[in-house]
This record gives sequence, C-alpha cells and structure tokens, in this order.
Amino acid sequence: MLLGILGGMKAKFTLPGLMLVFMALLIGACKKNEITGGGYGGSATLHVAAQHMARDIDSCMIYIKYNATEAPKLTGYDDSAWAAVKDLGRPLATFSSLTTGNYFLFAKGYDPVYQQGASGSMTVTVDRERDYYINIPMSVY
Repeated sequence: MLLGILGGMKAKFTLPGLMLVFMALLIGACKKNEITGGGYGGSATLHVAAQHMARDIDSCMIYIKYNATEAPKLTGYDDSAWAAVKDLGRPLATFSSLTTGNYFLFAKGYDPVYQQGASGSMTVTVDRERDYYINIPMSVY
C-alpha cells in the first residue's frame, strides 16, 4: 500500500539534501581513537622517570601492568625496565610498542640524598599512539 502511494510521487533530490546525507555517512564512518585495553602491539611509547622531592631517581626499577588501573594482586607485572640509562639528560625507563589503553606503573628505587628506599605508582591512560613522558612521584619508605 505504501509503495502504491509513493509510486506516484516523483523523487526530488536537492543539493543541500544530498550534502546532508553525504556528511552523515562520513561522520558515521569516522573511526575514533578507541581505548583497546592496553598491551603490546601498537606504536605508543612511555618514557617513565621516577621522582622524589621533584628530583629524578636514577637507581630505580619501573614495572608496568597492561590493561590495569590498580596494582596487580596475584598476576604480577607484564614488563619492567631499569631507569638508569640517561635519555634526554634524564634517567628514563622506556616501554615501546604499546596500544591505546590503561597502564599501571610502579617504581621502586633508592634515593641517595635521603639514603632511603623510595617507591611510587600511578595509572596512565594512553589515548593516542604517540610518545608520552611520565613522572612517577615517589615517597621514601
């Protein structure tokens, strides 16, 4: 019945109407930077420094847990790196080939000025595949 009613009507397309349909198709086809969960296999890089009292700690191990916003309970960390190599004049641990997502970072080291152990942690969200420079604040223990 509907076809019978519409069958007698002549289709009329206007340039603004066609442009509106085209724009809607383009917007629908755009892919946003999706957070995939976090892990290995992308092109993001985290350059991580540990700091106590706003000073870089160069005797420090940085641990990373993929797809996490809190410290792992039983599974442990996915990777680790020593932050003793001077990169850009700073001791940085580097984690490369990461995807978008959430990462939990934990730093444990020694502050030679205070002559005490220091540790700290934080969550990082990678929303684009690029280089990130992160400072983890530490406190002595």
